[in-house]
Amino acid sequence: MGDGYLRDYIISASRKYGNIVYHGFVSNEEKVKIVSNSFLVIMPINWVELYSYTVVESFAMGKPVVSFGVGGPKELIEDSGAGLLARPFDVDDFISKVRYLLGNEDLVRDGC
Repeated sequence: MGDGYLRDYIISASRKYGNIVYHGFVSNEEKVKIVSNSFLVIMPINWVELYSYTVVESFAMGKPVVSFGVGGPKELIEDSGAGLLARPFDVDDFISKVRYLLGNEDLVRDGC
């Protein structure tokens, strides 16, 4: 969901892999429906966000988050243990974290 610098990359990945869906910009109501029906939340943001409502909202719906280890997402995920952090702006490490969680359903169900 959303729109940003990595938009084209994510659209390309969604075409290549059947388990990625890019929704573009959505309303808050639609966002809640999508996240609550998702296995996990990935946040490939490329800026340092001070406080992440996306992470907090995802946690509130019981969804783990994969994000780069910077800013607010880093602090929230480290403090909660409810997700994984990739090395800052290392796309390969980010992908490996997502794959790891996709391959470990029990870990995701247990809240990481």
